[in-house]
This record gives sequence, C-alpha cells and structure tokens, in this order.
Amino acid sequence: MHIMDKIKEFNESENFWVGIVRDFLTVAFVVVVFAIFSQIAFGLWSPMVAVESGSMIPNIQIGDIIFVESIGRTNITTYEKGKESSYASFGDYGDVILYKPYGREGVTPIIHRARYYVEAQEPMWPGGPATVCGLYYKRG
Repeated sequence: MHIMDKIKEFNESENFWVGIVRDFLTVAFVVVVFAIFSQIAFGLWSPMVAVESGSMIPNIQIGDIIFVESIGRTNITTYEKGKESSYASFGDYGDVILYKPYGREGVTPIIHRARYYVEAQEPMWPGGPATVCGLYYKRG
C-alpha cells in the first residue's frame, strides 16, 4: 500500500483509538506551530500571561490575557521619559512591563508601569534595596 493511501485511510478511519491519535496529533501540531510563531514574533516560547491583581485597573483587568515581548526586542519607555515625550500606553505615560520581583526565578511575575530605570546593583530608590540585575521598577 502506498504511503498516501495509508494517510488517507488514517484520516478517514472511524476507529475510536485512531480518532484519539488523530486528535492528539492535531493538537500537538497546533501547539508546535504556535510555539514557533511565538518565538519568531515575540522572542519567547510562551508569550502570554494572565493578570492576577487589580493594580492596573481600569486599563488592565484581573483575568486579562496579555502578550509579552522579549526585552531584547523592545525599547522600554519609562514614565519620566514618556512624560517628556508625551508617549503614553494604557492610560498613562510610559510602558507597562512584566518583571520578576528582585530577579528571582520561579515567582509570579508582576505587571506595572515602568517608572524609572535602575542599573544593576543600584538601590531601587534612595535607601532602598539594591537590584539583583538591571531592571525597570515601579515606585511612587
């Protein structure tokens, strides 16, 4: 039997187990295509997160799904710079960012407006803790 005949037989089969395998392969194909597209478009394998807190209400609601872009693919405009240039997003000056508190892995990321830029190992605010890595942080 020719390979195309086997593929046609597989696609047209009404066998329950063949249907399960066919559905699994379809879902796996869609996930792989989405992951590749996400890596190309956003620079991340999983570019979506759900908003868990109300800190950005009324512009971003709890439960909203947001797309995240790799930091290497974007320029972040802080509140201060946005105010100078009249650049605004989500109802105020500057960009909204997603970051890991104190640069820690395995913790829930936080979404906030970038207020100012802090270099690595500098205090996040006068008398505050030093950053673990260079990051943008909301304060005040």
